[in-house]
Amino acid sequence: MIEDIFTDIVLVIGLYTFLFSLSNIIFMIRHTHTAGARTGPMISVLIPARNEEASIGACLRSLLAQDYDNYEVIVLDDNSTDSTWDIICSYVKSSSRLKAVRGKPLKEGWNGKNYALQQLSELAEGEYLLFTDADTIHAKESLSFAHTNITANHVDMISGYPKQELPSISCQAVVSAMHFNILYITPLWLQRRSQNPLFGLAIGQYICIDAAVFTALGGFHEIRDAITDDIHLSRLLISHGFHQAFLDIGSVVSCRMYDSFRASFKGISRSIIDFFDTHVLIPILAVPLVVLFMIFPALVLIYQLVFGLQVSLRLLFAVSLLYASWAQTSIFQRNSLKTLLLYGPTMTLIVIMFLHGLYITLTGKGYSWKDRTVR
Repeated sequence: MIEDIFTDIVLVIGLYTFLFSLSNIIFMIRHTHTAGARTGPMISVLIPARNEEASIGACLRSLLAQDYDNYEVIVLDDNSTDSTWDIICSYVKSSSRLKAVRGKPLKEGWNGKNYALQQLSELAEGEYLLFTDADTIHAKESLSFAHTNITANHVDMISGYPKQELPSISCQAVVSAMHFNILYITPLWLQRRSQNPLFGLAIGQYICIDAAVFTALGGFHEIRDAITDDIHLSRLLISHGFHQAFLDIGSVVSCRMYDSFRASFKGISRSIIDFFDTHVLIPILAVPLVVLFMIFPALVLIYQLVFGLQVSLRLLFAVSLLYASWAQTSIFQRNSLKTLLLYGPTMTLIVIMFLHGLYITLTGKGYSWKDRTVR
């Protein structure tokens, strides 16, 4: 009796996950338009850079080779201690589009990246702002894509998942945890129409927003201490009655977020609790549900196969739905084929990162990120 109830629950979750993730994929396909606008209003590309000597050069080269004809690029060196500033200056000499500025000392009450982004926005002259990270590489139509899609979708902001370039399968297992949102949490078709900030979703590696709307939101002042500046900007936007679309942007921007498993674990962990606005009860309740209904069922099947027990076909179908949901999302996000095997490891890592984030939050220790402590 208990086994039947358990199997039924897993079956419902599997069916929900498959249909939910499929609906999000269909939404992104339908609403992502091929770049077409080669000219239009000015776009200000804004890049905060702190100790990015390994990546800032490639990022700038890609952005200075855009096929859109009306844009500026502004880079802020956020008090780097490496050669980031010297590299930026070497590119300034060769392009009139590029402006460089040294960031002010971190103001009390602000998190570092948020303050850097706010400073950049105050220097921008464009009608649209494209916030992007120093470790991104943009296809030549990246800005054209941004203008085409924000206009065609009649929204005030667009974002999406860049194609992730990662050094190892262990990093991929961690970073794939970001897809949890479009697998289980955020209905993109509803996000585009809703005024409920809970549906907000954005990725800071690529956010294009109407500058007038950004000003109406008060910039980053209201979310100055948020760890996930991207998620909270999205929620702020929706709560003020504006609209966004989360699209398939992997064809126009890629990103190498992390160089090691440890860095990726720290980076994703610091975002999880903040995603829930530090309401620790939610991840506390979520952890046993993920373990019981998303990880444990596969272990039961493996146990039945290894020890020659009768395999529950209903449970096999339920688990297959979970894996199919993961597979279709991974393929759509242009992940390597190895990622298809990472459903179990990634879900396990999500639980571990939940618990780690919970520990950091409850103890008040904060996260060490780019030589700063973030709380």
